[in-house]
Amino acid sequence: MIRKLLLVAAAIAMPVSAGAVTLVATAPIAGAAATINCHVAGTVTFASPGLSHNGTVTTATTSTTSVSTETYTKGTTACAGTGPALAIKSTNIKCSAAGATTTIPACVGNSTKNGYGSFKSYASTGVSSIKADTKTLTFTVNGTKYTSTTCTASTCVAIHSCPTSKTYGGEAGFEVKGNISAPAGAYKGAATTVIVCLGSAVGNTHLVTQKGATKPGFEANLLAGLGTSTADKAIVVTKSLFDPTESSLNIA
Repeated sequence: MIRKLLLVAAAIAMPVSAGAVTLVATAPIAGAAATINCHVAGTVTFASPGLSHNGTVTTATTSTTSVSTETYTKGTTACAGTGPALAIKSTNIKCSAAGATTTIPACVGNSTKNGYGSFKSYASTGVSSIKADTKTLTFTVNGTKYTSTTCTASTCVAIHSCPTSKTYGGEAGFEVKGNISAPAGAYKGAATTVIVCLGSAVGNTHLVTQKGATKPGFEANLLAGLGTSTADKAIVVTKSLFDPTESSLNIA
């Protein structure tokens, strides 16, 4: 269950505009244009000073994770384009709330403030933040700007099991399903599924590398950051790059 929560958490920082993204559509509409498949790259920057075991306290009621403008390149079909930069807002937890000092250790002794940025709080609030900020997705592919409207069923924003990477080990991911709502033309109404996989972890010198991997991975550090050892508590993740090998955009 914790692993699943972490996978969802990863998603919070990487809405469609973050890097690793896969738009996987259902069966194409009869007579519609051919499927477009792209690889996607980008960077997620977590609310300063980053994710950590203890988290951070503030008087602010929200914190913001930013996603850089993503770049689309050739996947299984010709593809070139970009997606918009995003600012994903999350509601901070009141330190006076029941259980807050357990979820965000930095809240201890700070009952008048609000907390955010602990690995545990990040893991438990992913889905709601993703749904709130991905109601519509916009991207430009091969010279055409598209808008995809996310569907409303509970399965429209869900955990996605990303393949294990030789470089980063396990990767955290999620998927968002919808349909092209604009522009009019062959692709309007096409079903889309955006799959996002977070690969690398960028942060301080205490980051860990999963056994068998070659570089610090986001999921590995999320899992380690839940631990209670001195080493676990020292981990700080400030950014994550999407894995473009496992991230793509499909329109069909």
